[in-house]
Parts: sequence; structure tokens; C-alpha cells
Amino acid sequence: MKYNVITIGLVAALLYPILKGFLLKYSTSALKETINSVIGSVSFVASIFIGGHYINEVFTLHNQGAFNNIYKYMPNFIMSFGEKNPTIIRWLTGIALIIIIHSIIIFIFHLINNITLYPLFDGIDNNLKRKSNFTRRVFGGVFQIPKGICYSIILAFLLSFAAMLNKNENYLKSLSESELYTYISNKLITPITNSEVIKNLPNALNDSFKIIVEDKEGKQKLPFSNYINKNVIVYYNGVTLEDGIKSNEQIDNFAINLVSQYNMNYDKAKAIYKWVGKEIEYDDNKALNVINNNMNIKSGAIEAFNTRQGVCFDYACLFIAMCRANDIKVRMVIGEGFNGKQWVNHSWNEFYDESEQRWISVDPTFYSGGNYFDNNNFDRDHRNATIAGEW
Repeated sequence: MKYNVITIGLVAALLYPILKGFLLKYSTSALKETINSVIGSVSFVASIFIGGHYINEVFTLHNQGAFNNIYKYMPNFIMSFGEKNPTIIRWLTGIALIIIIHSIIIFIFHLINNITLYPLFDGIDNNLKRKSNFTRRVFGGVFQIPKGICYSIILAFLLSFAAMLNKNENYLKSLSESELYTYISNKLITPITNSEVIKNLPNALNDSFKIIVEDKEGKQKLPFSNYINKNVIVYYNGVTLEDGIKSNEQIDNFAINLVSQYNMNYDKAKAIYKWVGKEIEYDDNKALNVINNNMNIKSGAIEAFNTRQGVCFDYACLFIAMCRANDIKVRMVIGEGFNGKQWVNHSWNEFYDESEQRWISVDPTFYSGGNYFDNNNFDRDHRNATIAGEW
């Protein structure tokens, strides 16, 4: 095993309570304290993911069932604040849920322990009083093993959560190089976080966006900065950008009718963003073909509108086509998005809000994952943006 700072920290979290238990020897009061600590740790982790599950439902399934009613009756000023500051709202709501769930779990376990475990520990303590100090130390260390395991798991969860907030390359590299962290992540963190709600999020950031440059010497892949404004033909997922954003009468009429109730471009663009994000389903099979460099696939706005499926490039193309139908200035943006582990190729949009005289970032591909329309935290998981086209 290759040790690094992450691994050392996880091992230290495991050994600390075991060593402490060995030095202090076994006692009923210490064991009860350990059990309470373990239960507290377990309930903390459980409350995080139970709370996280419902938080994801509240923010992801915002147009379905009871969650739709929550948004329907929410005061407008709260909705406006939430859309502008989604991270703050998630934190406040999440913390409240975690505290409530944690308290309920602790209360239930406390009732059970008073009836079952605590009388058993008193009996073990009476038997060990006649044993040697070394034996009591061994038992003291052994009974601290669950606590040590919990400490390591909690630390791994916190490190994983930190990776979502801190996308520093060196930090992410340290995590990936820690075999112990990788083991805990694969066995516990990933299965827990891979809930049905998480599975509903678009798997957009998996290199399902490929760029091929054709010049006089043949086709070759080049970095974004190497071909922008150069005399070459650029293919995005097998089509040129102009072909990708092509529209038709059906799309244009639909887009105009969709936003007919709005006067401001901001509201029109938001309606288009919501429709594209909600109605277009992420195409995992197409993503797999792109990843495998199979470019014999149809891409672009018309294909996405007709099939109601696509990958990030198709979402972005359809958003452009529908904005153009309503005379909204719009851009195709290419860059990188963060998939939880690494930065990969991605595409999204910007539109121009004439009332505020600014370009606003939107990512319809991630509609089901939260608010990606005029989000102050947009740059947290989008970077190296390059304007591929403007209309």
C-alpha cells in the first residue's frame, strides 16, 4: 500500500481510539461511552445520507409530487433567494434535516441499549475485574475497534465531501493515490451516494463530448485553444457547429409559442432552459458511442428535439436554436465540467440579458441536478470556458 497524507490520516483515525482503550483498560463506563460514541458516529453518517437523500429529492425532483407543492406554496422572495444562492439554501435545509434525523436515531438507540447492551456490559465488567491488567487492556482496545472504524469512515466521508467543494488538483490526486481511501470510497461512499435520486442525475460529465479538427493534413484532435479562430473545420460529436444548431419550422414555432407569455428575454431564456432540461433525456447509449469515438451518430438541435434525447452538446444546440427563434442573443460555450473525480470536456450556453447588459451562464444538461440558470456558483463545476460561437 502506498502511504500518503490521506492514508496516514485514515489509519490514525482508526488506531487512536484502539490505543486509547488499551492504555485506559476496560471499564463499563468507558465501554458505554464508546457505544454511545459509535452510535453517535453511525447516526451522524446515517443522518447525513438520509437527509442528503431528501435534500436531493427536494432540489432535484422539484416538479414532482409533494415536492412540487413545496415549491408552489413557497413565497416568491424565498424562491428568488434560493435560485440566486442555492448553496446557502441547501446547507441550511440540510443541516436542519440532519439535526432532526440524528436526534431521532440517537433517541431510538438509547432506548434499545438501556434494555439490552448496558446490562450485558455490566456483567462483562464484573467478570473482568478478576482478570489481569493486561487482559483488561486487551479488552479495552478490542472494544474500541468499532469506534476506530467509525472514525475512519467518517473521515473518509468528510474527505469525499471536501472534494466536492475543493477541486484542487493536488488534493484530488492525493485522494486518488490513497489505496485505503479508494477502498472505503468504493465499498461504502460510492454505493451509498449512488442512490436512485443520484442515478437520475444526467451522466453528462464522462467525456461524452468529443472534438475533431479537420485540416489539410487530415483529422486530428487538438486542444480548444489550438483551433478557435483558426482556418480549420471543427466537428463536435461528428457534426459541425453550424449543422448542430440548425433548426426547422417545427422547433421555431414551438419555441415562440413556449415563451409567448413572457416579455423579457431573461424570462424567455429561463423558460427555454427549463423545457430543454426537463423534456430532453440524457442518452447514455449515445454517450458511450462518443466515448468510444464512434462518430457515426446524429447530433444537434433537430435530433434532440425529435428524439427527446441527447448529450451535453445536443442540449446546448437545442437551447441555441430555441433562443434564436426568439431573437435572443446566445452562445455555445465549450470547456470542462467536474464529474466528482476529474475535469472532463463539456459544453453549455450563455445568453445575453439586455435589461442587465450581461451574459448569463446556463447549463440545461444539468437541469435535474439543481439550478444551473444564472447560478452564482456556476464556476464551481465549470471551468476553462471558451466561446465556440455566438448568434
